[in-house]
Amino acid sequence: MAWPKGVKTKWLIRIFSFTWLTFRIALMPSEVNAQSERSRLNDKTYQRVKGWKGSERKFSASHFPVYTGGEISLGLPKYVLKSNIPQLDGLHMTYLGTNIGVVLANPIGKIKGTVGIFFSEPSVPYTMTLFQEGVSSNLYLLRLVNMKFHSLEPYTTLGMAYQQTLFYGNYLGRRNQENSNNSTADQKLIGVTGFAQINVGAGVEYQLQDYHNFFIHIFAEVNYGHPLLWQASNSSFSGTRANNPMMISAGFSLGIVK
Repeated sequence: MAWPKGVKTKWLIRIFSFTWLTFRIALMPSEVNAQSERSRLNDKTYQRVKGWKGSERKFSASHFPVYTGGEISLGLPKYVLKSNIPQLDGLHMTYLGTNIGVVLANPIGKIKGTVGIFFSEPSVPYTMTLFQEGVSSNLYLLRLVNMKFHSLEPYTTLGMAYQQTLFYGNYLGRRNQENSNNSTADQKLIGVTGFAQINVGAGVEYQLQDYHNFFIHIFAEVNYGHPLLWQASNSSFSGTRANNPMMISAGFSLGIVK
């Protein structure tokens, strides 16, 4: 079924509100650090927050931390549609949405699993909703040369994802549009496609961390995909595929350090 009227807007408002609130919470330790540097009124708080560092330091064999936590990010998937449907063939697709997931990492790399939902941008002439789930691993490049902590860590990423796209509209004719009207506010679900792909990419991560019990990693990355398998819910969409898929994303992960 199509999204009820107004639901799409409400979900976007909720997603952006939650993301902004979470970023504000994540940045609170840095704000406290700045205040304590200026005032020095609470020495205990100052010493605790002082652990957030940007300088290099070596990892020791006796202290090789493990990070476990969650992740949230904003994503911008893009690709060009190839389709037997004239209205869709050659269409440049852009979506906007969010990913959430879980992470497990150490100083060498990171493994994470994510799920996300994305909505077609207003510039796209047809309404589409994309769902994605995937797993990936990151490898920190500078630590392959020297096992030191750096605030800014470039990395490569490799993973697999499955994307499912829901198409809404009234451009297929009556054979797939029975009991449908021409109102864009009440568009019907006319097809679903799905495909699995391999993703490769690169990114950079800014690491704020306190080895006692907590970490925050802020990142930005670009992924490029290569579709492997695809399927469609009906014959009209059997030839509909994504060409040159990519995703730009930015977000943060946070959790505990063991």
